[in-house]
Amino acid sequence: MAEYLYGREERGRSRPVYLDEDSDLCIGERELIVLCEAYLKGFLNEPEINYIADATLVSNRVVFESESVSDRLGFL
Repeated sequence: MAEYLYGREERGRSRPVYLDEDSDLCIGERELIVLCEAYLKGFLNEPEINYIADATLVSNRVVFESESVSDRLGFL
C-alpha cells in the first residue's frame, strides 16, 4: 500500500497493485453498494477504496455482473 500511496503523489506516475489471485470473484450491484457504504461510513479511506477498485479492474479472475458495474467501479 505504501508504494501505491507514493504513486498517487505524482501525477502520471504508475501505482503498483499486488494481487494474490487464488479464487474467482463476481462483482455485482450488491458488492458495489457494500463497497460504497464502507467508504461513506468511514470503514475505508479514499486510497483504500481506490486500491480495491484498481485491483479488481486489473484482475484476470474478477467477473463483473454488467459493464455498468465495471464502469462505476472505475470511477472510484
